[in-house]
Amino acid sequence: MRKLLESLRFLCTVMVLLTVSLFAVFCFQNLEDHMAAGINRRFPPQDISVNREEESRPQTREENPLISYTENDNKQVPTHRDSKLGQTCENEDDFEQWICENEHDFDRLSKRLAKTKVGGHIFMRDSITLEFTKKPQLRAVYEYIQQNMKHASRFCETGFNGGHSSMMWAKLFLGKIEIISFDMCYNNGGCDIGLEEIHRLYPDMKHTLIREDSTINLPNYTKENPNIKCEFIFVDGGHTGDVPEKDLYNFKPMAKDNHIVVMDDCVWNLTNSDYTNWIGKAINKGVEDKLICPITCKPMYIPKMKRNTSTCFHKYCK
Repeated sequence: MRKLLESLRFLCTVMVLLTVSLFAVFCFQNLEDHMAAGINRRFPPQDISVNREEESRPQTREENPLISYTENDNKQVPTHRDSKLGQTCENEDDFEQWICENEHDFDRLSKRLAKTKVGGHIFMRDSITLEFTKKPQLRAVYEYIQQNMKHASRFCETGFNGGHSSMMWAKLFLGKIEIISFDMCYNNGGCDIGLEEIHRLYPDMKHTLIREDSTINLPNYTKENPNIKCEFIFVDGGHTGDVPEKDLYNFKPMAKDNHIVVMDDCVWNLTNSDYTNWIGKAINKGVEDKLICPITCKPMYIPKMKRNTSTCFHKYCK
């Protein structure tokens, strides 16, 4: 009799536990449905077209939903959309619109150059905000060209590096200009990648890359080609020693009557590293010797970076 009572007690206990469990599941399901309904009332679903290939691709914690990915590649590359807003480019500001429309090609070039470790270029991005860190420099050059050089035909530069600046010139003129670049190209194939990307965008644009020391080859080039003149001269080659000064002086014979001379990494108080000190020294000497006449200087980095370097515009004095 005792064993029978114990069996009945155990069976009752099991039935009570099952009943409680089923009731808890039922309450939880109702609560979840109620919460979902409340969320849908606050944030009604939108009709959004979904790329089925992207939907099936596994997501990783590091991925940013505002950034597209190339096939079989986990590197983040902002698309042609505004990478901060995640929407199609619609900016009232002409410069912001231009940046937004072209940033895909800028990022494609930077991505291809990543393995070569080419650094210091104008399309660098902040790793968190994705903002172009040198946007003030980009804007300054963009606006000067739009206001003063809409009909320029030839750009000349020292420092091709990975082709970032040349791509900007090409983009501004839709490939309808000529570019002459001087660079030693000791950058693990960076020059070749830059040329490939620019040629991919503008296969008919004339671009001459002279792969030699500009301090030697630039004066030789001007002597051999006295009729080749440039409206836009960008001094951005070697930043140390007497290289900036020599490039600045050696470019003068190539300056067209209506020209501009641009130098970045300019420092006037000479308190930064040697990398920028030599640029400031070259500019100061050029002004003292009345080689160049200053026009204006613009900040080179976004203000929050607290850099005191600038992009400076000059003309060769007559």
